[in-house]
Amino acid sequence: MFKNFFSRKKVDVKPQPKTLQANEPVAVLDTLDQWVRKIENDTGKQLNQSLNKLVEKVSADEFTSRDVLQAFEGITAISLQLQFSPNDTSNVADDVLLEIVRSGFNANVRKIAASKITNADHIALLEKETKGKDKAVYRILHDKLNVQIAETKSQQQYRNKCDAVLTAMTKLSQSALDPM
Repeated sequence: MFKNFFSRKKVDVKPQPKTLQANEPVAVLDTLDQWVRKIENDTGKQLNQSLNKLVEKVSADEFTSRDVLQAFEGITAISLQLQFSPNDTSNVADDVLLEIVRSGFNANVRKIAASKITNADHIALLEKETKGKDKAVYRILHDKLNVQIAETKSQQQYRNKCDAVLTAMTKLSQSALDPM
């Protein structure tokens, strides 16, 4: 009865190497235009892998970061801009950064985008979305949200103190003057 559960199964220890089929082309990407066309056609995981390989080529000085940034547009260009020059993102909107945090091509880009977001609603939304999925981004967003909450509380305490002082001054001004 338990023979099927406890018997040893034969396992092939020699994995078969992947062989190229005759009709499977090997892509050689030498120019930036070829990379741009490939990245524009890729989706999902392939897109992320292609962008990471392009970043490696830029760091190996095969392409310049300026040429790469000029070749792309949209979120891809902004993601690459965050990768190459993270301090030069003053003109990037929070909505675009939100999308990059959700689907950036590598962890470094997602972390940089998360650190640049300033809208409290976006931070709270992304914190919930990234919990359990992207630990580093979640920590950045969680810390930013805690700082914003602390600032809000301190501002509210300051307003309450000002209101109390104003109320006390109003009471004093309305009371009759009794020298003794």
